[in-house]
Parts: sequence; structure tokens; C-alpha cells
Amino acid sequence: MKPWYKSKIFLLASVMAFTALSQFYTQWIGGQITPEQFDVVANAYPELSNQIKTSVETNNYFAIISAVGSFLIAIWRGWFTTSSKLEF
Repeated sequence: MKPWYKSKIFLLASVMAFTALSQFYTQWIGGQITPEQFDVVANAYPELSNQIKTSVETNNYFAIISAVGSFLIAIWRGWFTTSSKLEF
């Protein structure tokens, strides 16, 4: 019987959680724009300022839901299942 940590479901959930958390972190870092930086961009590229403002103000709920869901799938596979593979 294969250990739970070598399961494809567990590995996929771990990769999905890492990807979602890295996306959430990248958006958080991108949202750390100072007013001076925003003013410089708004003066240089006025049409881009609205897009930046929308991007900064929007929260990425999908990344949070994906990360939490992936962790729950990994926990479910690791602790609440005893089968290592499906049998037909």
C-alpha cells in the first residue's frame, strides 16, 4: 500500500495550494504602491492609472478560495482516506 504523501491527489493539492498562495502573495506585493509612485504613473500614462487603481483595489478571492480548498483536499486525502487507489 502506497503512503498517503505519495498520492497523486495529495501532491496535486499541494501544488495547487502553493500556486494559489504565490498568486495571492504576488498580488499583495503588487498592491504595495505608494501615492508618489501612482502619481508618477498617472502623469506619464493617464489611461493606465484607472487600470492600476482597479487592480490594486480588487481582492483576489479566487486565490484565497483555491488555497484553502487545496489544503482541505490534502488534509482529506492524508487523514480521512485509507485507500491508496481506486479498485474497479
